Amino acid sequence: MLSEAAMCLLREETDSPLTGGILTPASGIGKPLADRLRRAGFTIEVGQSERQILH
Repeated sequence: MLSEAAMCLLREETDSPLTGGILTPASGIGKPLADRLRRAGFTIEVGQSERQILH
């Protein structure tokens, strides 16, 4: 995962409108990273937790 994120940054493959601050790989690189990870065999799923988060 780290090497795929590094390759996105090296090749300037990003789709984020965000330009500064501290960003996670997902928010800073976005779809290009997800595409590279899928090609490398990763499975990406989005779901909702059944746990309630107390504020």
